[in-house]
Amino acid sequence: MGGSGGSLTKGPTVKALGGIKCQRVQHDCTGWHGCSQADTSQFAEYQRFGNDFKTFQALYEANNKANAQESETPLGIATA
Repeated sequence: MGGSGGSLTKGPTVKALGGIKCQRVQHDCTGWHGCSQADTSQFAEYQRFGNDFKTFQALYEANNKANAQESETPLGIATA
């Protein structure tokens, strides 16, 4: 994943906001894995669930559709 519109050194300039620099970031959770020094007793009741691909795919497609619609709005056009 990445941030700042794909740039590692500078954020994108948003014309609709007066040309200010903005930040964009996206992170994916990969779970939690305790180190040997961690007190893991607080996670005694914790359960890890596997991914449901159909649910993920539906969310992914809905996100893509929303992004496409957003890019056609006046604000989306101004920030392109």
